[in-house]
Amino acid sequence: MKKVNLVFKMMVAAMICGVVFTSCGGGGVSAPKSGLPSNELLGNLPALYADNQLAKEAELKKLNADREKAKNIDESREAEQKMRPIIEKRETEFREAVAAEWKKIDGKDVPFSASEAFNKSKMQVNSVKFNAGLKDIVIDLVAKEEFKVSLNNLRDYDQIAYRVLAKDGSVIATRPVYVMDMSEVGGFTGITIAAGQSLFLRGGNLEGILNVNEDFVNFAKIEFIAQSEK
Repeated sequence: MKKVNLVFKMMVAAMICGVVFTSCGGGGVSAPKSGLPSNELLGNLPALYADNQLAKEAELKKLNADREKAKNIDESREAEQKMRPIIEKRETEFREAVAAEWKKIDGKDVPFSASEAFNKSKMQVNSVKFNAGLKDIVIDLVAKEEFKVSLNNLRDYDQIAYRVLAKDGSVIATRPVYVMDMSEVGGFTGITIAAGQSLFLRGGNLEGILNVNEDFVNFAKIEFIAQSEK
């Protein structure tokens, strides 16, 4: 009977370690979960960022408490050394979880629209897609008609911007996106952009710098806007 009770106690201890902490034996720090729901477009990415931030705050709180208990500089350094592998483990698991979520949405279309002011420009967005390799969005931005870009009007085409919108239409964030620079337009003589030509002259993908975080829990679409609307 004593042996059975001992096994039962060991099982309970193991369950507590698995539920309350990242790991036992000093391998983790107790931290609450955000409880954020999954987003229809981004999956669990917002929740992962929120949970990671809470875990970082819990680690810092514990480290500061251990430092206060330290009787000398050596004990304070020992507390930092004990925390280091815990932080590294959490960061590794976080990066892996984020990569896995991005893989689920790789190549999928991102809903988008454009403001009236943006539509008056000579630029047009054909598509916006999630890209797991970049952990970002890529934008297919082209010329609606033939026009010339030079130093005289470069400011109209060197950047675009978009708003990140929630389901209720509120603005989560506003992002500028760099498109072209002075060296690409040949000074005052300028270059001619053909209708349908990509405005990202360096080729490849125009990265949208979405920069997902916990604020994106209600993310619904992006809206392209004129620079004057930023």
